[in-house]
Amino acid sequence: MDAAILALGENKGLDPLNSRFPTPMMPLVDRPFIQHVVEYLVARGVQEVHFFLNHLPERIESHFGGGERWGCRFHYHLVRDESALGRVLRSVAFTEGPLLLASGERLPLMREGDDRLFSMQGARMVTCQGEWTGWACLDTGKLAKSPEIESSDAFDAWVGRVVMKKNKIEAEHCLDMRSFAGILDAHNRVLSKTVPGLMFSAREADPGLWISRNVRLHPAARLTAPVYIGEDCRVESGVNLGPGVVVGARSII
Repeated sequence: MDAAILALGENKGLDPLNSRFPTPMMPLVDRPFIQHVVEYLVARGVQEVHFFLNHLPERIESHFGGGERWGCRFHYHLVRDESALGRVLRSVAFTEGPLLLASGERLPLMREGDDRLFSMQGARMVTCQGEWTGWACLDTGKLAKSPEIESSDAFDAWVGRVVMKKNKIEAEHCLDMRSFAGILDAHNRVLSKTVPGLMFSAREADPGLWISRNVRLHPAARLTAPVYIGEDCRVESGVNLGPGVVVGARSII
């Protein structure tokens, strides 16, 4: 199965951060959010991933490269203008059969063991509280014959028309990096261990306390779970961290 990740990446609501980072590259704990998306797909057997990029595309391409690290093949497609999204999607020679559409900014949380998006036949989409999450599965033939799509909203509406109501899959929650409130909520859910299956580089030294490699932690520092400390950090005497704190890599506190 091929996957198409829409990661256009411009969101003025996240300025000034968005001027330096495309939205999908906003960090969720120890890695860019879109890396969690990719690893979620790879764990379910996806081997060909197509990224559709617009804002600061070089940051995403330089991070992932050709996909060898994940045992996959990655392809990059530039969408210079939102109105060209449909044309660019139709121009790609996807593998014939089902195509998984994924968002680089949102990740729906399914019940454990629920892989209907990957195993059902026919078109289907994942919703959360009645709203499409940006995740769906369509036949590549339908996409090739889609009418001209002039915006992301028009694309959303077209997917909704293709997917029959009975094939809508409701997610329990959706991690959403499109707002500061969404970013905080995503971190809180991860640190409270309500998001199973995500990969992290740190080990859980004590319940709710994750310590990455090469961390110098002074004995007089106080950590109140949950706390995540990235690699190559130094936490000095008298520091109080937590609850609900993520320390980025190579920080000195």
